[in-house]
Amino acid sequence: PSGFLRVQQHVRRTSQQGVLEELSQAVEDWVEEALQETENPTEGDYIRYQYGGYSIDCRYDAGEDGLLCYTVEIVPQYYMYLVQEESVTEKLREVYESFGFDETTPDSEKLRTIYGYVCGHVAYDQVHKRNSYFHMKSTAYAALIRQTATCQGYCVLLYRMLRDNGIDCRIVTGTCYGEGCAEFHAWNLAELDGSWYALDATWDAGAEEWRYFLKGTAQFSDHVPGTEFQSRAFIAAYPQARWDWTP
Repeated sequence: PSGFLRVQQHVRRTSQQGVLEELSQAVEDWVEEALQETENPTEGDYIRYQYGGYSIDCRYDAGEDGLLCYTVEIVPQYYMYLVQEESVTEKLREVYESFGFDETTPDSEKLRTIYGYVCGHVAYDQVHKRNSYFHMKSTAYAALIRQTATCQGYCVLLYRMLRDNGIDCRIVTGTCYGEGCAEFHAWNLAELDGSWYALDATWDAGAEEWRYFLKGTAQFSDHVPGTEFQSRAFIAAYPQARWDWTP
């Protein structure tokens, strides 16, 4: 979604009783539909994880025949301004040109090159990691332009770059376990050769050898997906390989 969405809902009522509850549920459904995956690299998870909710304005006009016409304006709140998103797009054009991909480049090479770029150019944002009000840390702009982000920023940048280059990708959130602690975390799934593999660019950032690149479920047990990613529907749509990808 962009700007605001204006929806007119016509209901025949003599009072407002029950109408606002119905409209509230309708708004939730409309927003969720707007966040679904599409073929566009700047929709789906790219919006979902750079979006901080919405505000609504609801008003109605009463006709002489008793028909109440409700108008709802939904105003999404994003973590980036439009000018920052434009900067991301412009910078990515330069980056892709430097990669030199063409129609013969295999997806495995694209994945390795893009993953290497993210791991090599983005540092973890230690300064703002506990600042719940600084949403910029979770954006593609922070990761690509500022070159410092938290895990969500790594993920949305990797999502955008992979999908820009024809590789299907999702963002997964859940709990990660390491060094005696558990914490909320985000990582990616990418499709290669008909199966889905996990990638964690945050944990591989700056490393000489990658430990979390194209992992199967058998060797990714320290990452536990949230409930919504363990549903039958999600698993059926994105079947993860059990074993790590190998050439």
